[in-house]
Amino acid sequence: MTSKLFYCFARHLIHHNSEIAKKAGYKNVNYVKSQMIADGNFSTVKSPNPEEIESLDLALKLGNKEKADIVIGTDPDADRLGIAIRDLKII
Repeated sequence: MTSKLFYCFARHLIHHNSEIAKKAGYKNVNYVKSQMIADGNFSTVKSPNPEEIESLDLALKLGNKEKADIVIGTDPDADRLGIAIRDLKII
């Protein structure tokens, strides 16, 4: 699979699972580095809820710059998910 995948994943938690993307066949997986640092105040977002489009802002900007096919974001405990496809609409 040659698609680009841009993760905004597990906001400010230490744990994230890049193996899922690799097992799905994605070879070009990127992360919002500032959101991969443990931060209980979630200082890079107004709200860590991926159901709110603003929570994906950093990933959408970087994903657009890199021409990512998919942007994925979760809330800190990964029980909510936001996904944007190439045209950057939430699905």
